[in-house]
Amino acid sequence: MSMNRSEEDLYISQMESWLTEQEMLEKQLERAITYHQDLADNHKKISELNEIQLKAHRERIEIAKNEYSEWLKEHGSGKK
Repeated sequence: MSMNRSEEDLYISQMESWLTEQEMLEKQLERAITYHQDLADNHKKISELNEIQLKAHRERIEIAKNEYSEWLKEHGSGKK
C-alpha cells in the first residue's frame, strides 16, 4: 500500500509525537525510580535511628529500675 504525501507527513508527525511521548515516559519512570530509591533510603535511615532510640530508651529504663530497686532495699519497700 502506497501513501500519498499528506499521509506520509501525517505518519511522520504521529511517529515523532509518539517517540517524544515515549522518551518523556521513560524520563518520568527514571525520576520515579530515583524518588522511590531516595525515599526508601530515608526510611531505612529513620528506621535505624528508631532502633538506636529504642536501645537508648531500654538502657535508661533498666538503669531507672536498678536505681529504684536499690532505693527500695535502702529505704524499705514502703508496703505494709
